Amino acid sequence: LDAPFPSLSHFGRESVIVFFVLSGFVIAYTTEQKNHSARAYVLARCARIYSVALPMLLLAFGVTALAARLGVQSADIYPLHKPWLYIPFHLLFAGELWNLSELPPWLVPYWSLSYEVWYYVLFGVLYYLRGGARVLAAATVLALVGHKLWLLLPVWMSGVYLYHWQKTHAIERRLARVGWCLTLLLLAAFKAAGADHALRM
Repeated sequence: LDAPFPSLSHFGRESVIVFFVLSGFVIAYTTEQKNHSARAYVLARCARIYSVALPMLLLAFGVTALAARLGVQSADIYPLHKPWLYIPFHLLFAGELWNLSELPPWLVPYWSLSYEVWYYVLFGVLYYLRGGARVLAAATVLALVGHKLWLLLPVWMSGVYLYHWQKTHAIERRLARVGWCLTLLLLAAFKAAGADHALRM
């Protein structure tokens, strides 16, 4: 029987949503406060993404290869036959473009980076370019990434909006704490009622 309240392991989707909002907030902050040029922005984003993504990607391929040698059966083994194709593909974070749903072996959470990195690209285009170049570049990025990334883009951009909103607005501390508690209670009720499952169906 199902427990009356969901465990923390059932909050994966919600955690990603929170992460996207926080990411938009942090990127808006660091861009305004630290990255005063497009070059600085690109270097900062690449350093932070690839310092984690590259080792994890190589580790995933290595562990999968080792498991295959030890006779572990896995549906994720096919990328090992073409690492020269799949490793660069995942380093370009192309796994969720349009109707693709391609993950590195044994690395399911990597899908969120395939959203996140392209939001960085789009934000950089909108922030640093001007005039017709900005319109053309933004349209090109949106046409490249496809409908799945469009759907979660407002979530990520809400973090950008919140960063700018909080610069001119403040919530009294006690009210903020009440709002935080109510949010957690409403989320627990939402999950316990199975409303998220019904909406996905």
